[in-house]
Amino acid sequence: MRSAGALLVVAATLLAVTACGGSSDNGVGFEDVFASIHGLSGEERRAKLVELAQEEGAELSWYTSMGGDDVPTVVDAFEDAFDLDVAVYRANSEAIVPRLLEEAKAGFRGADVVRVQGLAMINLNDEGILVDYAYPHRSSLIEGSAADGWTADSFSTFAVSWNTELVPESERPKSWEALADPRWKGRLAIEAGDVNWYAALRTYWVEEEGKSEEEADRLFEAIAGNAFVVRGHTLLAQLMAAGEFAVGPNYRSTVDRTAQDGAPLAWTPAVEPLFPEPQGVGLVQDAKHPAAAILFIDWLLSDGQEILLELARDPARKDLVATPNTELRVIDVAAIAADQKALTERYDRLLRLGREAESG
Repeated sequence: MRSAGALLVVAATLLAVTACGGSSDNGVGFEDVFASIHGLSGEERRAKLVELAQEEGAELSWYTSMGGDDVPTVVDAFEDAFDLDVAVYRANSEAIVPRLLEEAKAGFRGADVVRVQGLAMINLNDEGILVDYAYPHRSSLIEGSAADGWTADSFSTFAVSWNTELVPESERPKSWEALADPRWKGRLAIEAGDVNWYAALRTYWVEEEGKSEEEADRLFEAIAGNAFVVRGHTLLAQLMAAGEFAVGPNYRSTVDRTAQDGAPLAWTPAVEPLFPEPQGVGLVQDAKHPAAAILFIDWLLSDGQEILLELARDPARKDLVATPNTELRVIDVAAIAADQKALTERYDRLLRLGREAESG
């Protein structure tokens, strides 16, 4: 197994490799690889992709916003399975999207595969950065995993969480509407960038629960008026664990990870529905290593799902759903993207009804 530390490369280094590497060098592109594996399935298809990946140079370049502690585990598992070298550029979506756009404009071929949150994947696809690829076993993934140009490999699932030392069982929130109760004023925290949560919950209230738009807006105004605004889901969990806040919507996995370290946090029994936000993976146009890229996505959406579950993520595979027997509403990021500017402005106005939390 290769050293994971050696795999995480900084931007300047990766750009230098890209600039010097030229093309791959055997002139093979995605269409050639698709033609080579056409009609193949199972182990025969995988073996052909491994053969082609070795001919490309047995390398892969992966741009990802996945948490830095998790990336080496995923990379090591993939490398051990296929004997390929993986170079990683890790940053947040706000850095990866413009980087890929700049590289495409300059003719650099830096990434073979990209993995960022769903809205960023939509932006990349709209800009022509992604290759249209339908994973052959999409039916094995939960509804809402498939999108134009990309597929969700996992989800960041919004849940109501609480500090178990500050909120006894009899007082825990039983509904999303309960966050508007005045008893949570100054005891509630919400995250500054969670416009997706806001949009999904508002849509659910109006379209499924029959609330009027005015009723939904009044509920959100009350929630925001109760809240302190925190920047970052990890910080939100840490502040709640320290007793600064009693309740708050957060990613289920973030709450569980913090609780595993001994923090008095919980999200179960769950306030339903939960709202999973897709994290997508896709092929990058003009990739230097197209066969390795396809192999990586196929693996991440099949065997790699078990690795994601071990890392406390919410995999997309139906048989590995991290929150079984719980009502889910997968966030429609395409609908949000179509109205992103207006939704962001409305959420930002709501945040002004709350107060900014101290960062540390």
